[in-house]
Amino acid sequence: MSHIIDIVNRLGLAHPEISFSLISDGKAMTRTAGTGQLRQAIAGIYGLASAKKMIEIENSDLDFEISGFVSLPELTRANRNYISLFINGRYIKNFLLNRAILDGYGSKLMVGRFPLAVIHIHIDPYLADVNVHPTKQEVRISKEKELMTLVSEAIANSLKEQTLIPDALENLAKSTVRNRQKVEQTIIPLKENTLYYEKTEPSRPSQAEVADYQVELTEEGQDLTLFAKETLDQLTKPAKLHFAERKPANYDQLDHPELDLASLDKAYDKLEREESSSFPELEFFGQMHGTYLFAQGRDGLYIIDQHAAQERVKYEEYRESIGDVDQSQQQLLVPYIFEFPADDALRLKERMTHLEEVGVFLAEYGENQFILREHPIWMAEEEIESGIYEMCDMLLLTKEVSIKKYRAELAIMMSCKRSIKANHRIDDHSARQLLYQLSQCDNPYNCPHGRPVLVHFTKSDMEKMFRRIQENHTSLRELGKY
Repeated sequence: MSHIIDIVNRLGLAHPEISFSLISDGKAMTRTAGTGQLRQAIAGIYGLASAKKMIEIENSDLDFEISGFVSLPELTRANRNYISLFINGRYIKNFLLNRAILDGYGSKLMVGRFPLAVIHIHIDPYLADVNVHPTKQEVRISKEKELMTLVSEAIANSLKEQTLIPDALENLAKSTVRNRQKVEQTIIPLKENTLYYEKTEPSRPSQAEVADYQVELTEEGQDLTLFAKETLDQLTKPAKLHFAERKPANYDQLDHPELDLASLDKAYDKLEREESSSFPELEFFGQMHGTYLFAQGRDGLYIIDQHAAQERVKYEEYRESIGDVDQSQQQLLVPYIFEFPADDALRLKERMTHLEEVGVFLAEYGENQFILREHPIWMAEEEIESGIYEMCDMLLLTKEVSIKKYRAELAIMMSCKRSIKANHRIDDHSARQLLYQLSQCDNPYNCPHGRPVLVHFTKSDMEKMFRRIQENHTSLRELGKY
């Protein structure tokens, strides 16, 4: 049945001008309005709440025309099943276009989370070959790289027009609903010296009332160890050769052998830097547990995760500092030896010039081994072993080295290690400086791993929590009660 529902859902998203209804055992499983409005079709399939959190995208060139909706970074799923791509009204599956969608979000998505997306692509039929798979769902597209860039740019351009600060009250409400089943009913007695004018017998609040006040503040596990300074031990070690340990590469793009990573460097850089900021002007006034900063703006209260904030600041600093390939080299006191299987070693010899273009010079050293006597200054010495193997894996699988991708991962790692940890109190001056630096970032809303940097309570949210707003949203102050 689930497969049938999925087919009808895709049909409804492919043709919003047609009304689809799926009824099973007298129960409506799926129903679309058929008004021709794609957002209404999305609401009929994914729900009104999800449809409200999707933004429109569009882009075009001489060969392609793109339109559709993608979700805000706060609305994600654990798999790619909610990504629907249509070419000339036909539902298709395409690994590279899925990758382009994620690239459009940049670092705004949590690791392992995927957006909702409904994207229609109109192209000349001669540019698409549907005879790749018997189901006709896998399509080979001419000018695929240009299409990927269009998709990524369309998403990035739409997201940069949005204020991506999560609404804290909404997140707390979701947490309360999830934890409602965990709340146990308790008896809350009133003491004899209560300030109430009338003595009240112990009462048993309802489960919903208790859940309404319950807020569980959970903190993701963070490394509380302060980042230790380097010692002089390495300088006193006797000279010897480092025999590097090879580890598997961790690049999603490498799953597809035809992906040309280098061709996407320019587009990737553009998407990261063009994000405009509508960051609010914040006035710092406090800190909690050496972990969260409190600030107020014109439209309410902001709570900032200081580790995530500094992680974003340092990530963009490191990204800038290693943004250009510098051929300057740093001599190694102890050379590194890298060993590969015979077939990999042979292919590396044939493609060694690609490594040299990014400042990595490996020389043959024995059978199936290479020696590194110097490294480019943009590469941290502690990352040489894993970094060289990762770059070689990229070269073996894609025939090119995406230095942009590697250095982006390096910047994320460096920013995480060298940022303030939890339970580390900073003075007021440092806190204000951090908020200013955050306001200057290209994307101040998420850390490089996609977690939110800050959450927002509007004045209305605060009044609701303190019951200063009645059901008709009229405040007690307006009614003359205060």
